[in-house]
Amino acid sequence: MYDLQKQLLAVKSKQKSSSGISQQHLQQLAASLERNIQLVKAGKDTRQAKFFSLHTMVKDSAGLLQELENKLRIANLNNPEEIQELRSLSYKLNSYQDNIKMFL
Repeated sequence: MYDLQKQLLAVKSKQKSSSGISQQHLQQLAASLERNIQLVKAGKDTRQAKFFSLHTMVKDSAGLLQELENKLRIANLNNPEEIQELRSLSYKLNSYQDNIKMFL
């Protein structure tokens, strides 16, 4: 449980200096870690709680990757709005990657 609390403190610290989508993802990660701490307190194994959070993050990342792939297939790269949408999805994906790295 100590590892989870340490990770939660790191996430909350990083939240203070983030904004936008990054902050939203960090809030989701913090909520997941808080849930996991409650599970551990209820007698669940820390590894099981970490696995559940990691599973959720991977599943969310997979959905985002699928969305990015679909947009890339039909994107008109001469359209600035579509380019910006692709950049936004890429930024979200990078944010998920950073959160997963922090979690591990």
